[in-house]
Formats: sequence, structure tokens, C-alpha cells
Amino acid sequence: MHFWTESGFGYPIINSNNKSEILEFISEHWKDYDASFDQDEFDALIQRGELDEIEEYIDEPVSWLIADVINDTEGLTVFNGFSASEETGEYLGIDPCYSWTMTEADKVLTKQRATELLKKYGEMLGVLDEPLYFEIEYIG
Repeated sequence: MHFWTESGFGYPIINSNNKSEILEFISEHWKDYDASFDQDEFDALIQRGELDEIEEYIDEPVSWLIADVINDTEGLTVFNGFSASEETGEYLGIDPCYSWTMTEADKVLTKQRATELLKKYGEMLGVLDEPLYFEIEYIG
């Protein structure tokens, strides 16, 4: 058995009150993420509104798709989705990384700008929490 911890700056992304906002965000942005998805099939998944089915179709957590869309839109690479277990849920956050893997836009990103971006996308996703530092424990 393995144990490890990841940390970041962000917030839990999926709660019982924001499913419709997340589905709307995915519906509007999924082509930016991967245009190879079958449009009719993906639209049907959105209509059914089952996030688990969407995750199975894209073969990764929804938070990863959302983070990739934000990175592409903002010209960054530091946003990441975190998903350890059903108990911890999924988080959207900024993942600390090595300076040599960062773009110039990543290197000049301040905490203030990161907070603004998290709030901007949080509003779109129905997350009204203030960004916070978090640690997620993985057991596998």
C-alpha cells in the first residue's frame, strides 16, 4: 500500500449545489478540451447530467477537464484537478511545480491574480468558497 500527499491552493470543486453549473461549463467548453469526442454522444451525457458517466467517457476526473480548459484559456499550466477519493472529493487548484516546467505566464502569476482567477472560474462553476491551501492524502 502507498501513501502520499498533494497540496495546492484552490477549493473543493463539486458539491451538491453546483452540479448544473459544472454541467453548463463542460457543455460550453468540452470542445476546447478535446474535439475528438463524439458530439452527439457527449451532448447526451451532458443531458443525462451524470458526472460519473462523463468522467468514465473522458477517462479522468471532471476537475482535470476543468483545469485543462482554464490553463488553455489563460495561457497557464499550473491549474490542476485533484481527486483522491469520494470522501475528499475533487478540488481545483494551483499545483506547485518546478520552475523549469513553468511557462513565463506561470512564473509571473501572483497569489492575488491566482485568487482572482479562482474566483472568476468559481463563479462560473457555482463555487463561492474562498481559495485556500489544501492537502489531500492519497492511499493506494
